[in-house]
Amino acid sequence: MAVYVKILGLNRGPSAVADGRTSTLRGFRVKSADTQYPGGAKGTLTIGSGNAAVKYDARYGGTYGNSIQVEHLTGGSLGVTVSYSGAAPKISVQLGGATAAQVADAVNNSPAASELVRASLPGTGASAASTAAAAPLANGTDVGPGQQIWRTVTNRSVVVVDASDPESARLLRRNAGRYISLGEA
Repeated sequence: MAVYVKILGLNRGPSAVADGRTSTLRGFRVKSADTQYPGGAKGTLTIGSGNAAVKYDARYGGTYGNSIQVEHLTGGSLGVTVSYSGAAPKISVQLGGATAAQVADAVNNSPAASELVRASLPGTGASAASTAAAAPLANGTDVGPGQQIWRTVTNRSVVVVDASDPESARLLRRNAGRYISLGEA
């Protein structure tokens, strides 16, 4: 039975990211509770229309992306946060009057949000982004063999892992109290 644990990363030395580039983020990599399907379709969601639209694509193929929710909230200043309900993430974007292009840039530059989705612009992005209640990405499909997803835990991210997995448990034991803070998913 899976035991899901949230990891809040604390400061640690430089790490490598999945594509082999040296990361400017500080942290370490851990196997997440999610499974990707490289042959499957990625979950997608478009909020708004025309030049106010922002399209969200799950970072990996498979149905795991269908559990990711995105909401656009009014007021405040432009900001992006990621929260979890169990193992399901929700990306909240405080709009603050930003254009769709500014929203896409903020999401793509957020370490926590960019681990989950990529934001793009179906239009020019020149109009103010539209507000929207939380809605899940859709149409992700599992095709072919599944692969575990590895996430970078930094001092700016929260990751949900399966603590019953032996490799994850080893990383948790090695880093608990030094580089990470644990909480129930």
